[in-house]
Amino acid sequence: MRETKDKQIGAFHYKVKQLADPKGMSLLVRLTKVLTPVLGAGLKGIPESSDGISLGELTTGAIGDALIALADRIAEDDMEYIYSTLATEATFSQDGSAWFPIASDSSHWSGRYLQKFQWIVFALEVNYSDFLGGPDSLARIVTMFQAVQKSKSPRTSTGGSSVSSVASTTPSVAEKSKKSGQ
Repeated sequence: MRETKDKQIGAFHYKVKQLADPKGMSLLVRLTKVLTPVLGAGLKGIPESSDGISLGELTTGAIGDALIALADRIAEDDMEYIYSTLATEATFSQDGSAWFPIASDSSHWSGRYLQKFQWIVFALEVNYSDFLGGPDSLARIVTMFQAVQKSKSPRTSTGGSSVSSVASTTPSVAEKSKKSGQ
């Protein structure tokens, strides 16, 4: 059964219902394609121990690298897809009495883009709480990412980071769609 959660952001109340499985999985795949290189850029240079990584070792340089990778990776088409997919199962209200579909109100976010991003984060939490929930969620995601990267890296190491090259050479999801004519 799909869960619905609500939250107040700014002057509005929002309700978000979890996406049905095919749509939710499709969005998760798209998010993974966009965000994996971003994680890679943010993690380069962080030493790995037998216990995983220490998030306390994230530096402003690593965070900056991740933001640059995000800016390089995410296209307007990606953001529109993420937002419009999440908005299909969301409503808003100013006073809690009348609820309106977010998807049908093109002016709702005008001049309130910070709140729009806060809403996107909330909607992602509603849909992917098993990935994002709990105090150690970032550490779990990072550990999964490192395991995937380790399984993809060549057996012989040259001492360089295979992670940093992923962020700079992988085209965005929108670029791949344009090249394939979709």
